[in-house]
Amino acid sequence: MTIPQQLHGFATELDELTLHVQSTFGALSEPHLNWKPSADKWSIAQCFHHIITSNTTYFATFDAVKSGTYSPTLWQRVPFVPVIIGREMVKAIGRVPNQPIKTSTIFEPSKSTIAREIISGFALHQKRVVEYLRHFAESDIATEDIIISLSVSPVLIAPLSDVLTMTVNHAFRHVLQAEKVMNMVNFGIS
Repeated sequence: MTIPQQLHGFATELDELTLHVQSTFGALSEPHLNWKPSADKWSIAQCFHHIITSNTTYFATFDAVKSGTYSPTLWQRVPFVPVIIGREMVKAIGRVPNQPIKTSTIFEPSKSTIAREIISGFALHQKRVVEYLRHFAESDIATEDIIISLSVSPVLIAPLSDVLTMTVNHAFRHVLQAEKVMNMVNFGIS
């Protein structure tokens, strides 16, 4: 499968995931969306806030690539390093978690009550991600050749195609996490 075909497939999957999220979580009350299984675990709302927070950090770079104004740094031009790092990051952030990954402080979700509009906000956010995926799939931009920094650190770099894959996997990963919270026996019981 070519990268453009893969990106089109991702866009379709994210459209389906968004519909699933709306039908699964859209009718939940604010208290249910903010219920946490324990003090150190995330609520459903925090899972969606985290997806939005972490993905949004890439939007300026995606826009620069789209407009043709993106200019890689010297570090981003080092051959082979990005491919190795990018592939490892894609493996680490799979759709189904093999093990929990501690999130970086910059991606921590809000600790205060999150409004129930987080679900509609997630849907709008995903629409924007899907637009990027479709644009890159239909353009002549070689996403595998464009090297960008990962949001967690400017030293960590990866091909844009790997970052897009990570973004999609990340959404699936945290939707699964939110479903696990909702399916807990004591869900919503304080």
